[in-house]
Amino acid sequence: KVGGNTGTSHHQHESHRQQQAILPGIFFIYQIYPFEVEISMDQVPLTHLFIRILSTVGGVFTIVGMIDALLHSRNGKGSRK
Repeated sequence: KVGGNTGTSHHQHESHRQQQAILPGIFFIYQIYPFEVEISMDQVPLTHLFIRILSTVGGVFTIVGMIDALLHSRNGKGSRK
């Protein structure tokens, strides 16, 4: 034949596909659905704003205190007299 290829590469390609199909693995299929965002204009009492601000300030103080205690304990281990 002119071209010299008798179709063996097609057979090898098909057997390669079959080998890939039986490889073990965990496959995740994600289906992303559109969602709806509802915007409402509700009145929130001023006390809720005050409570949120105080809780944020309290959280900041807690985290800063934990970081300060961690740094203080690291510096204090080798310098105790």
